[in-house]
Amino acid sequence: MSNAGGYRIKCSTCNNFFNIDPPSSEYLSIIKQPCTRQDSITKEYNCTYCESINKIIWDRDHSLPFQRDASASREKDIVKEVLKPVTKVESKEDKELQEQEVESTGGGIGAGGG
Repeated sequence: MSNAGGYRIKCSTCNNFFNIDPPSSEYLSIIKQPCTRQDSITKEYNCTYCESINKIIWDRDHSLPFQRDASASREKDIVKEVLKPVTKVESKEDKELQEQEVESTGGGIGAGGG
Protein backbone atom coordinates (compact mmCIF):
# COMPACT_ATOMS: atom_id res chain seq x y z
CA MET A 1 0.00 0.00 0.00
CA SER A 2 1.26 3.43 -0.85
CA ASN A 3 0.42 6.70 0.88
CA ALA A 4 1.77 10.25 1.04
CA GLY A 5 4.69 9.15 3.24
CA GLY A 6 5.77 6.33 0.97
CA TYR A 7 4.69 2.76 1.67
CA ARG A 8 3.24 1.50 4.94
CA ILE A 9 4.65 -1.90 5.89
CA LYS A 10 4.27 -4.19 8.89
CA CYS A 11 7.39 -5.03 10.91
CA SER A 12 8.24 -8.73 10.75
CA THR A 13 9.23 -8.71 14.43
CA CYS A 14 6.87 -6.44 16.42
CA ASN A 15 3.95 -6.27 13.89
CA ASN A 16 3.76 -2.47 14.12
CA PHE A 17 3.32 -0.50 10.91
CA PHE A 18 5.87 2.05 9.73
CA ASN A 19 6.49 4.02 6.53
CA ILE A 20 9.25 3.41 4.00
CA ASP A 21 10.19 5.09 0.74
CA PRO A 22 11.06 3.26 -2.49
CA PRO A 23 14.73 3.25 -3.50
CA SER A 24 14.00 5.21 -6.71
CA SER A 25 11.17 6.27 -9.00
CA GLU A 26 11.76 3.15 -11.13
CA TYR A 27 11.30 0.67 -8.29
CA LEU A 28 7.78 1.07 -6.97
CA SER A 29 6.50 -2.51 -6.56
CA ILE A 30 7.10 -4.55 -3.41
CA ILE A 31 7.37 -8.27 -4.14
CA LYS A 32 7.91 -11.41 -2.03
CA GLN A 33 10.55 -13.10 -4.22
CA PRO A 34 13.17 -11.60 -6.56
CA CYS A 35 11.94 -11.03 -10.10
CA THR A 36 12.74 -13.62 -12.80
CA ARG A 37 14.24 -10.78 -14.87
CA GLN A 38 16.87 -10.42 -12.14
CA ASP A 39 16.43 -6.66 -11.86
CA SER A 40 14.95 -6.52 -8.34
CA ILE A 41 16.54 -4.57 -5.48
CA THR A 42 16.62 -5.75 -1.85
CA LYS A 43 16.75 -2.99 0.76
CA GLU A 44 16.85 -3.14 4.53
CA TYR A 45 14.71 -0.85 6.68
CA ASN A 46 14.83 -0.45 10.46
CA CYS A 47 11.48 -0.57 12.21
CA THR A 48 10.70 2.79 13.81
CA TYR A 49 9.37 1.00 16.94
CA CYS A 50 11.68 -1.93 17.72
CA GLU A 51 14.64 -1.10 15.38
CA SER A 52 14.65 -4.62 13.90
CA ILE A 53 15.73 -4.98 10.26
CA ASN A 54 13.05 -5.66 7.66
CA LYS A 55 14.19 -6.74 4.19
CA ILE A 56 12.04 -5.49 1.33
CA ILE A 57 12.37 -6.54 -2.31
CA TRP A 58 11.54 -3.81 -4.82
CA ASP A 59 10.88 -4.34 -8.52
CA ARG A 60 10.17 -2.29 -11.60
CA ASP A 61 6.78 -2.17 -13.27
CA HIS A 62 7.51 -4.33 -16.31
CA SER A 63 4.36 -3.15 -18.08
CA LEU A 64 5.77 0.37 -18.55
CA PRO A 65 6.32 1.37 -22.20
CA PHE A 66 10.03 2.25 -21.89
CA GLN A 67 10.82 -1.30 -20.78
CA ARG A 68 8.80 -2.87 -23.60
CA ASP A 69 10.55 -0.60 -26.13
CA ALA A 70 13.99 -1.64 -24.88
CA SER A 71 13.01 -5.30 -25.15
CA ALA A 72 11.62 -4.78 -28.67
CA SER A 73 14.85 -3.05 -29.71
CA ARG A 74 16.92 -6.03 -28.54
CA GLU A 75 14.60 -8.38 -30.46
CA LYS A 76 15.03 -6.32 -33.64
CA ASP A 77 18.82 -6.48 -33.29
CA ILE A 78 18.63 -10.25 -32.95
CA VAL A 79 16.35 -10.55 -35.98
CA LYS A 80 18.72 -8.39 -38.06
CA GLU A 81 21.65 -10.60 -37.08
CA VAL A 82 19.74 -13.78 -37.95
CA LEU A 83 18.53 -12.42 -41.28
CA LYS A 84 21.95 -11.46 -42.61
CA PRO A 85 22.35 -12.94 -46.10
CA VAL A 86 24.06 -16.31 -46.11
CA THR A 87 24.73 -16.56 -49.84
CA LYS A 88 27.22 -14.36 -51.57
CA VAL A 89 25.56 -12.07 -54.09
CA GLU A 90 27.46 -11.28 -57.26
CA SER A 91 25.52 -8.47 -58.93
CA LYS A 92 24.27 -5.19 -57.52
CA GLU A 93 20.72 -5.98 -58.73
CA ASP A 94 20.69 -9.32 -56.91
CA LYS A 95 21.91 -7.62 -53.73
CA GLU A 96 19.12 -5.01 -53.93
CA LEU A 97 16.53 -7.73 -54.47
CA GLN A 98 17.84 -9.66 -51.49
CA GLU A 99 17.67 -6.54 -49.27
CA GLN A 100 14.10 -5.82 -50.43
CA GLU A 101 13.12 -9.40 -49.61
CA VAL A 102 14.45 -9.09 -46.06
CA GLU A 103 12.68 -5.73 -45.59
CA SER A 104 9.40 -7.03 -47.02
CA THR A 105 9.23 -9.82 -44.48
CA GLY A 106 9.25 -7.20 -41.71
CA GLY A 107 12.42 -8.61 -40.29
CA GLY A 108 11.13 -12.16 -40.40
CA ILE A 109 7.88 -11.42 -38.55
CA GLY A 110 4.71 -12.45 -40.32
CA ALA A 111 6.46 -14.41 -43.05
CA GLY A 112 6.58 -17.70 -41.23
CA GLY A 113 9.75 -16.60 -39.45
CA GLY A 114 8.07 -16.03 -36.09
